[in-house]
Amino acid sequence: MLTVRDLTEGTGVRVLAGARGLDRAVRWVHISELADPTPWLSGGELLLTTGMVLDADGDGYLGRLAEHGLAGVGIGIGVGGVDVVPDALVREADARGFPLIEVPYETPFIALTEKAFTLIVNEQAATLARASAAHERLQRIVLSEGGLDGVVAALAGLIGGAAVVSDAHGEVLARRGDPAGEDAVRLPVLRPGVEAPQAWLEASRTGAPLSELDRLIVQQAVTVVGLELLRRRVAAETEHRLAGDVVSSLLSGELAGPELERRLRPFGLGERIGVVVVDGPHAVEALAAAVRATGAGGLVAGAGPLACALLPARGSEADLRAQAEAARAAAARTLGEPLAAGVSRPTAAADGRRAFHEARCALEATAMRNGDRPALSTFDDLGSFQLLLSVQDDDALRLFCESILAPVEEGDAAYGGELRRSLEVFIECNGQWERAARRLSCHRHTLRYRVRRIEELTGRSLDTARDRIDFWLALRGRELLG
Repeated sequence: MLTVRDLTEGTGVRVLAGARGLDRAVRWVHISELADPTPWLSGGELLLTTGMVLDADGDGYLGRLAEHGLAGVGIGIGVGGVDVVPDALVREADARGFPLIEVPYETPFIALTEKAFTLIVNEQAATLARASAAHERLQRIVLSEGGLDGVVAALAGLIGGAAVVSDAHGEVLARRGDPAGEDAVRLPVLRPGVEAPQAWLEASRTGAPLSELDRLIVQQAVTVVGLELLRRRVAAETEHRLAGDVVSSLLSGELAGPELERRLRPFGLGERIGVVVVDGPHAVEALAAAVRATGAGGLVAGAGPLACALLPARGSEADLRAQAEAARAAAARTLGEPLAAGVSRPTAAADGRRAFHEARCALEATAMRNGDRPALSTFDDLGSFQLLLSVQDDDALRLFCESILAPVEEGDAAYGGELRRSLEVFIECNGQWERAARRLSCHRHTLRYRVRRIEELTGRSLDTARDRIDFWLALRGRELLG
């Protein structure tokens, strides 16, 4: 910051009065011979004049300058205006603490203006250099994946204060200290093409107002915070897409061997995994956030009507169950609604498809029972589904499935697939007509017709628990066979 003191040193001028104001900031140097130059000044200038408009008491001249916020005034001696600065002006300047400078004839005004301009330009260049260095430092934090915590910590250190980033809803995303006071700034972090801010950045300096450099750094930090939020968004979208590909390929049986290990490795998954399924595809984001928060690795993706998580199984079966319950509970808190989940036993990654069906069958087995449903269903809840999952002879399992489902699929070739889907949803909804019809987006009378048609083709009754279980085992068996 350029001050009046800086300009008076080494230039041959003499401070006549107002010494206590020598540390005032000088924004610019201006020359004027007007009796009232204030309409053309904005404050912070050091005014130079030959004094041609002055009389003995200054005619209120100095008062106008001081009240307008000028940094000081320099009066040239012997140039045609005055040979001696009036005593009344000196006394008034001292009373106001307003710097009054005598500029001798031998010191041209250009010497002061050149010095001021040189110092201002050098100061601005230094400010830009420091701001550029600060910007590069903040950018490096983003590129090195230091996250919002790293950006906020660096910003607080650069300005010597506090900083906080909050989302559009006011939830704090990263904090270092507590920005407070009238001098704290709050700036929006915008997203291209979107009017509403995606986040807010607040910052303040401890014990002092933010300087010009501080404000410039905070402005640059807004851009860096936007870049970090973009990086997060792209990373989440990429992870979501890759997770979906991995889960789809795993469940279809396309992934196996070294290729399976290669695809699982970026998610922190090794040779052994556990599978968690949550009832409701809307839970994918909440479940993914819960899994990420553990820092232990894992991936989450949608799998039809379910949210599916693959977790690393590094400990015992009890450890996996505790990990699954923690993820389920965290997702439920995020969504603000109860969530039911099923978890498999720890298994080799190559058997992930079977583990998925174990978790799904555990969840569905409890849904088909009367009474309270547990928040987390496990292998112990499988009941008769254990028999299905333990069948290792694919030919025998295929024969069982075809004996039950073939009449539906082949007996009504035009609508066999539609009938099978209606059968599955009807059982999933535990025989509740309205709920099943909504899931299928059809009228309940249409669903009743389809169920009657299935019963006619198979000779079975969906009113009986035995036939319902047979149908359900056959449908799940088809999935196990892929």
